[in-house]
Amino acid sequence: MIIPTISDGTPYYTQRTNLDGVDYQLDFQWSTREERWYLSIRDTLGSLLAGPSKLVVNWPVFHRRTQREGMPAGEIWCMTLGSDLTPPGLTDLGAGLRCELTYFPAGT
Repeated sequence: MIIPTISDGTPYYTQRTNLDGVDYQLDFQWSTREERWYLSIRDTLGSLLAGPSKLVVNWPVFHRRTQREGMPAGEIWCMTLGSDLTPPGLTDLGAGLRCELTYFPAGT
């Protein structure tokens, strides 16, 4: 499943996203110095479950060893839609753009 994101150049935002029937809070933060996106995931009460983690294309966002109980069973990946393996730029992350944030449910 493609996780919808804001791709208008907003450097920091929070959104609620449902994964496997559970709502999570995703915090997106753009680092101007590094020109990289970071992602954190929280439960509905705002407790940090993992992150912030740097988005790397074609790689899971959160490594299992850095997660807390309450994480979704599947994995979130930053997938590229082409051969460009550079990290997503400020306006490169979103459905149909160069990079998509994708959730793979457990067992897929």
